[in-house]
Amino acid sequence: MGATEVQKIPRLSTGSLSYDIVTGGGWAVGRHNHISGIQSSGKSTISLLTIKSYQQTEDKRATLLIDSEFGVDFAYCQALGVDLNKVIIIQPDDLTQGHDVLMGLLKRNAIGLFIIDSIAALLPKSVIENEADASNIGKHAQAIGNMFKISNSYIGKNMVTGLWINQIRDQIGGYGGGTTIPGGKAQSFYASIMIDVFRGSKVENGDGSFTNRGKIRVTKNKTAPPYKEAEYDMTHGKG
Repeated sequence: MGATEVQKIPRLSTGSLSYDIVTGGGWAVGRHNHISGIQSSGKSTISLLTIKSYQQTEDKRATLLIDSEFGVDFAYCQALGVDLNKVIIIQPDDLTQGHDVLMGLLKRNAIGLFIIDSIAALLPKSVIENEADASNIGKHAQAIGNMFKISNSYIGKNMVTGLWINQIRDQIGGYGGGTTIPGGKAQSFYASIMIDVFRGSKVENGDGSFTNRGKIRVTKNKTAPPYKEAEYDMTHGKG
């Protein structure tokens, strides 16, 4: 750490040593942070460890978890040491509901950390109400972009840590194929730290549990040298 030029800004530990090292000390406080990857790569787990880490700081404001995937596991939260009495969890029907709750709490300075899990599942009402074969081009990206823009000044002034989780998609029709992330370009402009997560090998532990050995890569970092990589071990049921 002493050999790198890391901005001296407030940091929130991710709860993982590997993540803390490659980001320059943890998530940037007062900024947007972003993590994306395939399913079962540990994105939700790192968000829960972040909540635990935040609850151990001197900041006594609540945490907001926008569970747009309807996938939060309360038993797993408690197993990782998260105090659910200090977490506001909402499962919005659409993006507008999630946005209204987020902005209401930001304007009241009632939260010090918010997590959106995930961008891909947080859809505008107009998209949800459309027919399955209707054209929804640009609507989701525009709505997510507005959410970043409107919340940006509040998280900066009130020193709130924003953590946005996203899925990845195959890039259909693009030159050379590859992958992309839903939600448009705004997330890559507003996020100070962006991490890609890759699930690696599965290691059996002999007691019925298993460990995922994966890899993380920092694709953007405005607070420390970017493009750093690390490996992580995630044990099933333990984090």
